Amino acid sequence: MVRLAQILIESRAKMSIAKSHLKRLDDLKKDIEECEKIQESIVGLKKTKERMKHPSFPDYDLGKSHIEYFYCKNIDKDDIGHSDRPKLKKDCPGCDSQAPVLMSYEQSYDSPDGDKWTKTAFTVCECGKYNELKSTSRNHRFL
Repeated sequence: MVRLAQILIESRAKMSIAKSHLKRLDDLKKDIEECEKIQESIVGLKKTKERMKHPSFPDYDLGKSHIEYFYCKNIDKDDIGHSDRPKLKKDCPGCDSQAPVLMSYEQSYDSPDGDKWTKTAFTVCECGKYNELKSTSRNHRFL
């Protein structure tokens, strides 16, 4: 019986350690997702700027086949405005410094019965935090 009690104690200790490792793993997964969003946003901003310089740009269907990224000009209750330069900054919740506000624009749903277009405003801070500020969708283009 003494041996079973010892096995129970060791099993509980091992389970506690494993649970703490799972929590750490979940935290690391969240860090990876945040880093992926930051990288996608910065690379996407550069690619959108390159596409806008292309001669076929006026005929280019923004947001249709790529998520487009811009600087954000304003955020109001009905819309998120875009800009080609940094115009708006918000406090970072991670470090309280001012971070530029970026936005994404995409066709998030495509169907013969109707489409869905989405704008999302967010900050990307030097401290490594991605913070979504607002997302708005419509069933028509609104860039």
